[in-house]
Formats: sequence, structure tokens, C-alpha cells
Amino acid sequence: MAVLIVDGKKVLIGKRKNSRGEGLYAFPGGNLEFKEDYQNCVRREIKEECGGDLEVELIDDKFPFAAVPNEMLGKGHYVVLFVRAKYIRGTPKNMEPNKNEGWEWHSWYNLPQPLFRGIQYLVDNKRDPIKESAFK
Repeated sequence: MAVLIVDGKKVLIGKRKNSRGEGLYAFPGGNLEFKEDYQNCVRREIKEECGGDLEVELIDDKFPFAAVPNEMLGKGHYVVLFVRAKYIRGTPKNMEPNKNEGWEWHSWYNLPQPLFRGIQYLVDNKRDPIKESAFK
């Protein structure tokens, strides 16, 4: 699960370290816990990674964006589900400095490189989470 937090034409993104995808830019997110629904997963991951005062509004009740990078990582094949959230208020804080170099706002149209495979998949397939449906 990846949370695409949008503020106008900007998205919140951070550079990963000491974990899978080290050196790649990625959105906040993580794995669903046992019996956890995606809404609670999104709230938990944002709080764990970006701090408790970051307030967002979930936009998607379905998953309009998904990426299936054609690769095996360890013993798993991953499907990345993206949920969009609209930034409301608060300052993103790097709550996991051992896993992330810090959160930054970047234009969707000028993302830093290199990108985490799922995000690169969206870019390569010309998906535009800013212009598509919920943000019109």
C-alpha cells in the first residue's frame, strides 16, 4: 500500500534507506496488517512515517492506481496499491530516520530520481494522479 498525498500539483515523497528499495524515492506506505482494512492501514502508516499532526483526507474508495512491477523480490511478487489522499494541514516529520532520509514536496510532473518501481510504473504508463477523476 502506498499513500499518494497530494497538495495541489505536489506530492509527498521521501528517499528510502536501510531497506528494500534503498536509494529510491517512494511515498509513505507499507503492508496491511492481519485483518486491517486499507483505510486504517493508510492512517497508521502516515502516523508511523510522517507524524501524528499530518492531516489528510482519503480521496479514493477504490484503487484507481496499481502497479505490478515485473520482478521478484526475495520470495515475494509484489502488487503496489496506491491510495490518494488530499493534504489538509500539518508538517510531515521523518518519524523513521533509519528508513527514510526525509519527506519533501515535489511536483508530480518533476519527480526526483530514481523512483521506487511502483511509482516509475505509473510514470512510464502515463498515469496522472493529479488530473484523473478525484482532483478535477
